Amino acid sequence: YEIRLTVELCVDVIKRQPYTAAELENATHMEELPLARRTVLSIYGAVRGVGGIDSWGTDVESPYHIPADQDIDFSFNIHF
Repeated sequence: YEIRLTVELCVDVIKRQPYTAAELENATHMEELPLARRTVLSIYGAVRGVGGIDSWGTDVESPYHIPADQDIDFSFNIHF
């Protein structure tokens, strides 16, 4: 079968992986992950990336901030 994803507006990140976020968070080692039996598609309108100067608490640089007081609109179609 084929799955086509059509992005209507700007989408920041599309991620495909065999595990849900909960499965990844609950596993402390790879062998604790279940057998891969599906594909999890995550579509994000905006992602606040690493963008920091160091790993000791410095905030991300201005271009990587996501305004909390504004809605981020995006749309997509998935065709089977």
